[in-house]
Amino acid sequence: MPADYPDYPSHRQMQAYFASYAEHFDLYRAIRFGHRVLSVVRKQRNIWEVSVQNAEGSIQVEKFTHLMVCNGHHWSPKYPAYPGRFTGQYLHSHDFKGVDDHWRGKRVLIVGGGNSACDVAVEAARVADRVCLSMRSAQWFIPKFIFGVPSDVFAARSRWLPSWLRNRLLTLLLRVLQGPYARYGLQQPAVPALNMHPTLNSDLLDYIRHGRIEPRPAITRLDDDRVLFYDGKRESFDIICVCTGFWTQFPFFDKDFIDFQYLEKIPLFRKMMHAEYEDLYFVGLFQPLGCIWPLADHQARLACQEILGRYRRPKNIEAEIEAEISNPHYPFLGGQRHAVEVDYHRFRKELKRELSRAGVDIG
Repeated sequence: MPADYPDYPSHRQMQAYFASYAEHFDLYRAIRFGHRVLSVVRKQRNIWEVSVQNAEGSIQVEKFTHLMVCNGHHWSPKYPAYPGRFTGQYLHSHDFKGVDDHWRGKRVLIVGGGNSACDVAVEAARVADRVCLSMRSAQWFIPKFIFGVPSDVFAARSRWLPSWLRNRLLTLLLRVLQGPYARYGLQQPAVPALNMHPTLNSDLLDYIRHGRIEPRPAITRLDDDRVLFYDGKRESFDIICVCTGFWTQFPFFDKDFIDFQYLEKIPLFRKMMHAEYEDLYFVGLFQPLGCIWPLADHQARLACQEILGRYRRPKNIEAEIEAEISNPHYPFLGGQRHAVEVDYHRFRKELKRELSRAGVDIG
């Protein structure tokens, strides 16, 4: 990545980086733009039949020996179900592309407490007349910089500590830096910071204390342009943006073949290898406490090493999968939000160990 990029690059800088990456490694010749995968069927071992529709609408069927599923898990919006109906503008964070003049002077309600919800709330507060943030449960908010360095870099310096101690120290540090969340009108989490996927945002708490964002409890009902909250308050809004997560879906698979949509634990070895199908890999199907791209690269390398015959997965892979999902890196809270949660450094160590068995040293 270019040395002149900031610690948190913009989306345009990231797009330019990915384009230069693809060009450097001559990936464009292997990419088909404007194509949509309609269905994938495993006929037998090492025979995957893939139906693809091109930009002109023509459908082609091709066969492949191995399949890597890399469609991600942040694309199929999960909408909350509320009684009643809302007559204003209603959208999901998946459809949010930025704040423009349409938001100016509006009354906006953001639903959720994760990264998307807080980012949208802060952006909306720059132009909207009023912004409220409805959270069903308590969240930890981690600043983007701690003691002058990015928070993940700061956390990496303490990775030699036992995970339980790192968790306690980070929680204590947040309490010292931010004070009681009650002062912000927020719920105080009952669990340590790393037991949930933390929200990374340096502006939210500041905006709340300046009155630009107003916390609200969970929603109980929608009534035309009004929203009834759990505490009995009823308020009117012009826009509701729900930032309530995504389903883990693979629309090209028959649900009788593989369906992870409602699972709270995904049964894959190293979050990528299925116990029944040795020619199938999932790459990037995890949620790290840190950056996803280097770890997804390690997964892709490991898949390639097995395809080339330089790596052999565990013979007792079912038992390994059960041990992995029964012993998460931290005692993450239940629910689908943490179904594929991992600690960046521990997961990297695990993937490096598997790659070393194939003779690959990534440092």
